[in-house]
Amino acid sequence: MASIRSNSQHHKRPRATSSEPVSPTVHSLGPSASTSYAAQPSSPSTAPPEGGPNPSAAEQSGSDTATNKKARLHLAPDQPLTTSGKPRERVYVACVQCRNRKVRCDGSKPECHNCTRRTDLNSERCSYDSAPRRRGKDRTPGARKLAPLTPKKTRTTRSRLEEEAKRKKALQEAEPSHHVEPIDNDRARRESPGTRRAAALEREDSQSAPSPHLPAGDARFTFSLGPPLRKPAGTPRGHAYLPQEVSRIAEVDDGHEQDANGSASTISTEPSVAFTRETWWDALLAVYATPLDRPDFVPRLTLDLRNATTEAIATDLRFLFHTSIHWFSFIHIPRFFASLFNPAARRAIQPSLILAALALATFSRSSELELGAQGRAKAMRLIDQAHATFNASVNSGWIDVGLVQAAWMLAVFEIQAHPRLSSHRTREAMARLDSLIHCLALTMLDIDDPRTTIFVPHAVPIVPSNAPLIAPAHPAYDPSATSPTMGGPPSEKWRCECETHSLGHNWPLVKDFAPQWAPMPRWPRDISEGEMLKEECRRLVWASLMIAATHSTKTTAGTDLEPQHLWIKDPSNYALLFLGESVAPPRSTSIATSKDSVWALYIRTLLLWHSALRLRGDIRISGADRAQSAMSAWLEVDNIEETLDRHSCAVETGFLAQVREILFNTRMCVSHEFQRYIPEATTTTGQLFYHDKAEKWLLHQLQVANYLTHTLRNPRIDTDGHSRRNFLMFWFISQMTRALALWEADRTLILALDVARAFAPATEYMMRIWPGPAQRREYEAVRARIVQACLAANVSPPERVVAV
Repeated sequence: MASIRSNSQHHKRPRATSSEPVSPTVHSLGPSASTSYAAQPSSPSTAPPEGGPNPSAAEQSGSDTATNKKARLHLAPDQPLTTSGKPRERVYVACVQCRNRKVRCDGSKPECHNCTRRTDLNSERCSYDSAPRRRGKDRTPGARKLAPLTPKKTRTTRSRLEEEAKRKKALQEAEPSHHVEPIDNDRARRESPGTRRAAALEREDSQSAPSPHLPAGDARFTFSLGPPLRKPAGTPRGHAYLPQEVSRIAEVDDGHEQDANGSASTISTEPSVAFTRETWWDALLAVYATPLDRPDFVPRLTLDLRNATTEAIATDLRFLFHTSIHWFSFIHIPRFFASLFNPAARRAIQPSLILAALALATFSRSSELELGAQGRAKAMRLIDQAHATFNASVNSGWIDVGLVQAAWMLAVFEIQAHPRLSSHRTREAMARLDSLIHCLALTMLDIDDPRTTIFVPHAVPIVPSNAPLIAPAHPAYDPSATSPTMGGPPSEKWRCECETHSLGHNWPLVKDFAPQWAPMPRWPRDISEGEMLKEECRRLVWASLMIAATHSTKTTAGTDLEPQHLWIKDPSNYALLFLGESVAPPRSTSIATSKDSVWALYIRTLLLWHSALRLRGDIRISGADRAQSAMSAWLEVDNIEETLDRHSCAVETGFLAQVREILFNTRMCVSHEFQRYIPEATTTTGQLFYHDKAEKWLLHQLQVANYLTHTLRNPRIDTDGHSRRNFLMFWFISQMTRALALWEADRTLILALDVARAFAPATEYMMRIWPGPAQRREYEAVRARIVQACLAANVSPPERVVAV
């Protein structure tokens, strides 16, 4: 019985006591400092008598057996003390061989007593782990390293099968369900644009042909070679696509780093979403508290500095909203600030959204009249941080509506006249925004709503009127008519009540926070949180279409050829209510909530403009179809203009100026098809058939150019904030280019040259306030064309107002 009892004691694993610490050198130096245990002083009580031999473990064991007592093992003299500073009674860490044999070890190094007595030459040499591996909890937190959890061995076949089934189920549930598969651009183009199913949610076609990679951009933009969420075609299904920079981090030389056992060790490149949500606000405060004149200085965030920086952030965001135009009206200001300054709700906000908004606010105050070059440098640092956090959110799978809003802010920044401006950066930002909207299927939110207008692929987006009977709409036109000038202005006005449904009428405080947003439609009342989020998504999509139209106005000036095809530019990809349609319940009898409201006409104009550009660049369409589509587009422009003239509301200021400009640009675009396929498209020799409309539009643009030149000549009297909207200089250049195109098409339009010359001084005054090499090169190229045209027409060229 004594032998049985002794054997059971050998098989029982000794439990650790609370007095067994981990050496401080392990925590400070890491696993490589395991040899530091021998450097610690030994305890006097455990040291052998000076000059005397150390009694062996066998002799001690024999004496204890004779008295029927538990064998006492003399530990090695280099064992560390306990956490209480007392001599150790049990070994701190046993060797691997003694643990496998379940025998007591004295902890001697380099070999313990048991390993020195072994006669088996094939046995492994004595070796130790770097730290003890114990079971159970620590009485002193952090005093030791816990043993890894090992699965319990089952005793029966049934229990083993049940354990295996549980393990497989746990692995399936542990797979991330929030991962969004990147978009294959080639497959998206091959699909029918009119499909009502979100293509981003379908699986990738493994047979798709590979697409060429996008060229690498600026070296400071290396974190996004291509738009995030877009992957090269042909990527194996189910494999996550990582950018080249991220993949390069995990590689060591030509292969993966291997551990001692020869297995490849990988480093996870995905940042922790929970860690980011908890720490991004403090990181933002540290970045934003940096002085302008000391960009490398990182201040210590005291309580006073935190409060001052928080107040500065709130002030700059209010400044951004106050000076911004109607594009930003998708932001619900009370909800935005309530979430930003609530620590619990702030965790759900994308850091890149706030960083990009602050970069825009800083840059808008960085002209030569205000912050200057230091402000522009700070804005670029903030936008770099915004790009980095945006890329981190994409890599970690944190993709939501807030990330789309951040992409929108980044796209708006890239159409500004910043120091690193380039066409590649702008196209990349627009493609990034387009990818996220496509990926989350935000253009299909109202596919089940009967009020939604569905457009046919490869057709002109014509919207039938649904105005109530109390104010009948203009009579519908016949698309098969041959006269492009049919119809005249309506004889009576509508009592449309659009102003009573505007944001400024229902929330007067908007004139203090964001005066340019006042003409936009109000927010719906008494709706759920989900419906409010849905309305924010609608307005975000339409705001994306607005900046896409602004970018197209610049890039297509003079050619009317679309250089970049986006998902949001195709009307057949939409199943979404127009602006203003959702502010009232269905079956309402108000023009302000119909498809003939000023806001719905705005969206219809943008869709028509992009449809005309796509028609112009599509070489697959036959000549007869081009002529018919051009006729339908021209008549739809007439219909929108006449409907606008029938409105009696007072929201004509602001965004509707862009509506009338885009309508005229659409006429110029479709007129190319008239000249190619309709010989009667000219009234007299060398004159355009819309000569009168062109003269009316040019007179209006001449007045605008003179007003802006007077305002920018004396920016101190600029009460409307035009000097802060540096993107206007690109609009000036596009207007000069379009005026030149009109004069080249009709040499009798000398007024077109007057408009081109009038915008030249306004552009030079703006470049004096916002200097930059990219806009200077673009302007000089257009000005050279204006000078040549003026010399050919015997007109004096524009004079320099700012020395080059």
